[in-house]
This record gives sequence, C-alpha cells and structure tokens, in this order.
Amino acid sequence: MPPFSSSSRAASLREKQPHVVNSLEAIIYSSRLPNALLFTGNPDTGKKEAAHLFAMSLNCTALHRQVSLDTHKGAFEPCMVCSSCKKILVDMHPDILVIRPEKDKIKIAGIRELYHTLASPPHEATHRMVLVTEAHKMNQEAANALLKILEEPPVGTFFILTAQDLSGLLPTIISRCRHLHFNPTPLGVLNRQLQEITGADPMQIAIAVATADGAMDMAIQLLNQDKNATTDWKSLRKWLIHALFHLVKKQGCTDAAPALFLAQRLTRNTDELKTILTIINIWLRDLMVVSHDPRQVINQDVLADLQALSTILSGKKAVAWIKALHTAEKRILANATPRLALECFFLTLATDSMTP
Repeated sequence: MPPFSSSSRAASLREKQPHVVNSLEAIIYSSRLPNALLFTGNPDTGKKEAAHLFAMSLNCTALHRQVSLDTHKGAFEPCMVCSSCKKILVDMHPDILVIRPEKDKIKIAGIRELYHTLASPPHEATHRMVLVTEAHKMNQEAANALLKILEEPPVGTFFILTAQDLSGLLPTIISRCRHLHFNPTPLGVLNRQLQEITGADPMQIAIAVATADGAMDMAIQLLNQDKNATTDWKSLRKWLIHALFHLVKKQGCTDAAPALFLAQRLTRNTDELKTILTIINIWLRDLMVVSHDPRQVINQDVLADLQALSTILSGKKAVAWIKALHTAEKRILANATPRLALECFFLTLATDSMTP
C-alpha cells in the first residue's frame, strides 16, 4: 500500500472507485458483514488496497473515529496508528491471511493449510480476514475445497476473493459472495497521481498511462520509476519505435536480416515480452488512426513521423498488421517459440509494407 495517511488512502480509492468505497462503508456501518466479498476488475484498480483498508477499518481500535450517520463517510478511514492498524500495514497481523498463486496456480495444499489455521479462533482480531488473490487461478480441487469453507465459515472470519473477472470461478463460489466490480481507473486520475509521484514530463506520463491502458505498474515501469526493474524502458521504447519505422520503410526489401535481428533482440528476456508487445500494438494502433484524428494518437512524441508514414502507406496495412500481431500473440500463448512467432510477424512488416 502506498505511503499515504488513512484519509488520503481512502480518498484516493474513493476517487478511483467511489461505488466500491460507498458499499464498503455501508457494510462497516451496518455491522452486517457478508461471509465473503468478491472483488473483480483489471489489475491496478485498487482491489488489494480496498481489501486491506476494509480489514483495517473493521479492526481499528481508535475511539476517535467520526462516522457520518447520513453518508457513512469515515467508516472506511482507519487510524493507522493503533496496534492493529500498524500490524496490518507491515503485513505482520496474525489474523490477516493471504492465499496467492504459486507458479501461476492456487493448489489444494494451500487451501488445506488454511483449513487447519481456521480451526483455531482468531488470535487478536475482531474480524479475521482471508484474502484470496487471483482466485480465478484456483485449480478445480482448490476451488471445491474453498467452497466447503465458504459454506460454513468459521465464526469471526470473513473472506475477500479477488479476480480479473467471473469466468474462472465456480458459479457456486460466486453465489456465496457479495460481488463488487472495480472499474478501470480514469486515465486523468492516473496522470495526476503519476505527476505527483514521479514529477516526470507530462507528455511521457500521458504516453505511459495510455500505453499501459491504466495499469499503474506498467505505467511506472515505462517511466523508469520501478526501482526493481533492470530495463531502461524509456530507451527501449524509443529504440523499438525507431526500429519499427525503419522496418516498414524498407519498401518491400527482400533483406530479412533486420526483421530477424529485431525478433532475436526482443526475445532475449521473455519477462519483457508482454510490455514489448503492448508497445508494438499501440504503435500499430496509432498508425491506423493518425490520418483520421491525430489527437487520438497515443505516441504523440512521434506524431510527425506517423503522419509522414501514413501518407505513403496503404490504408489497410495497419489493420492487417494488427491482425498479424494478434496471431503472433496467440501462437506465443499456445507455447510457440516467441522468437519464431515474432520473426514471422516482423518479416510480414518488412516484405509487404508498400504493396497494395
């Protein structure tokens, strides 16, 4: 959770997800806690932050909190200084239990271990929370085991499940949860927050936020503000876009070397591949829309180059290339060799760029 005060954290989440905060405040105020809540929505929309703030609010021991009787505002603002709040802040509270995927799956062993833990009463919390992150990654056995717990939850314990959507969850699990959907964070909100956090160039922030489609982690990565990152993403993005321009300007050149080199370079580190494919997708999208409405171009720092290329490029090419890239992405997801999939795609760009 970011280093903000209680009120600023709640305010930040309220700005992004007002309907969610209102619902959680009403639950706290009513003292009628559901056995399980289900938070769905894209990554970086505040699901985990909301879960922790909810648990902190329920267990905060401060007596000075003021709650509005009309709006319930204040119910979602823990003090951050009592013993319970401090322990949750540093992930040291014995009654805040988190189940997360291991190697991209939640397996039954983790749910069995949870079952044994829940056999004992909470150590100190009034409301013990079990947070199951990315619940859609439970395998069938784990999902069935969790369902049995949800059918008869232990006294003093509530569950919060997070997932991107409902598609990977058992209908019986969904039916036992109160569902709250987190909307995509407005780009204007993210722009302002990143400006406050990073102080980066406004154009670069706007490009990063739009490229990441509102995903805060990716936007921070693209701005070189991720302290754990080892890649200079600002330089890599600039180089990649330049390479794409160069590739499609070869005017049908039969020299395959540039395309093959580009595929080889971009697949050295497969951990980078998702962001790389996103950058290429956005560049192709810009190439498609630039002649219709330059204001809708995301990569505004290369607007002039995009406009120049669009005047000599067949109008249907960008659409065809987007389809070709999606084919490459599908092949990679189906465990094809990423380098071979991208070689095929880049050769398409290099060899038919100026053909009708």
